[in-house]
Amino acid sequence: MTNHDLLARITIELATTPGDDLIGALVSDMGSVTALRVLMGEEPVPDSLPELNMIVRGLAGRVDVARAARLYELVESGQYQVLTPDSDRWPSQLNLLGHSAPLLLWTAGDTALLAADKMVTIDGGRASTPYGENVSAEMASSLAYRGVVVMATGSYGIARAAHRAAMSWGGRTIAVIPGGLGGTVPHREEAFLASVRDTGLVVSITAPGEQKTRTRVLAALRVMAALSARVVVVECGSRSGALMTAQLVAGRGGDVCAVPGNVTVAAAQGSNALIQEGTARLVQNVQDVLDQDALDSGN
Repeated sequence: MTNHDLLARITIELATTPGDDLIGALVSDMGSVTALRVLMGEEPVPDSLPELNMIVRGLAGRVDVARAARLYELVESGQYQVLTPDSDRWPSQLNLLGHSAPLLLWTAGDTALLAADKMVTIDGGRASTPYGENVSAEMASSLAYRGVVVMATGSYGIARAAHRAAMSWGGRTIAVIPGGLGGTVPHREEAFLASVRDTGLVVSITAPGEQKTRTRVLAALRVMAALSARVVVVECGSRSGALMTAQLVAGRGGDVCAVPGNVTVAAAQGSNALIQEGTARLVQNVQDVLDQDALDSGN
């Protein structure tokens, strides 16, 4: 029997920008099946969301029903895993995103990790220094040794160093990526993500075969910031996406940490600024990161 809600969510996701709160509001208010009919021009836009008229006009002829059906069949055959808000393992933290929450998540690996009691995000720049990568690896391995799930973006630099170190210690790690699973990354990256999948979990906010874009990067950062209440920015420049992660976690009242870096190196200007402006607390090792738990509990 066809899961019409899932098929509609896949179809809508293929045609729209991830994290679009207007689309999220439409699906929340009318359900995914009716929302799809609205977006395809088969039903009128509700009076409560007049801004959708422009989106509907822009989607004319762009809703790829056939491709959505093929992806749905691959999900049903077990080739891909998906989580929707009705799934048992849908992370409740994503509900904090409101209408900006993803319509579904594409996953590969152990989705039980999304419910881990202890999880820390490690983030930083792709253009990292050996110092930054060493600190990232040390932080991740120490967290993994303590049974903490390490989450990062899967990108080169600080994030990749964290993933590799956590896995080398037999720890569990989650990669939240902005591109689709399978066939959208160079072979070396695909091999790396396969190793994360085999020992942990890869989460994508867009369908298999979709490319990474700026809007998808931002959507993936929102998801990552919602999943973990603590982020450690090891090293990043002044325009790094890691700064967005830090701001998102701080905006939710989470714990933002940053490692002090060389003041003469551009790769550390962003992380140093987080400390200077008071957004992040200064940490030098994993004990500093975890000490906040004792403070929060009054011990």
